[in-house]
Amino acid sequence: MSLDVTYEPCQLGEARAVLRLSSLLGGEYSIPLFGRALPPEPQGPFTIKAGGTASIPFKNVFLQPTAFQCTAEHPAFTVRAPETLRAKKTASIAVSFAGGPAPVTSKMVVSYPGGAGVSWVYYLRGLPPHK
Repeated sequence: MSLDVTYEPCQLGEARAVLRLSSLLGGEYSIPLFGRALPPEPQGPFTIKAGGTASIPFKNVFLQPTAFQCTAEHPAFTVRAPETLRAKKTASIAVSFAGGPAPVTSKMVVSYPGGAGVSWVYYLRGLPPHK
């Protein structure tokens, strides 16, 4: 028999638990579980053509609805994101690229008030229009 166990943390740090299994034929088993939540790793690059938009999935990992702030460092990128995301739900962040004469690299940062420095970083790459 196999059993899938999923660990989905809602805060940084370590978590411990015990999985208890029992059956009349097999007896009882106690399995220690250990999880470690690390800060989110940067993702991307997400390539966007001039005048185009990319949808970047983002999940609220917290147990309560949370308001996130999304900002792109370069002004050629525009970010549209939900103001508040329900607990454990995934939504798309729409990132548009206005264009320019050359490729543009930047990053989008997603943070939340009171986040103690935790943020999600998405690298962006804007491509110029075809000539």
